[in-house]
Amino acid sequence: GEVCIKNKYVGINATDVNMTKGRYFVSGKVPFGVGLEGIGEVAEDGEGVEHLKVGQTVAYIYGNSNSYAEYACVPAMGAFTVPDIKPEYISLLVSGLTASLSLV
Repeated sequence: GEVCIKNKYVGINATDVNMTKGRYFVSGKVPFGVGLEGIGEVAEDGEGVEHLKVGQTVAYIYGNSNSYAEYACVPAMGAFTVPDIKPEYISLLVSGLTASLSLV
C-alpha cells in the first residue's frame, strides 16, 4: 500500500538538479514531479499499510516521489517513522542509502 505525506522538509540533491537540466532520463511527459526524499506527517494511509498511521512523523526516500509538492504519495515500504520533524534528518536519507549500498 501507499501513504500520502504532507511534506514539511524536502531534500535537494544532484539527481533532482540533473533531472531538471535534462541530464537524466525522465519517464513520462513534461511537466513531471521532482524530488526523492522528504520528512513530514502521514496525511493518509492506504490499504494494507500497518506500520504507519495518520498523524505519525515520517521520513521517506523513494524513486521520483514528487517530494517538492505539498503532498507526496509513496509506497509505504519507502517510509519510516522518525521521533520528530527536523530538517537535519534529510541529510541522513541519501547519505545513509549511499553508505548502505557501498556495504553490499
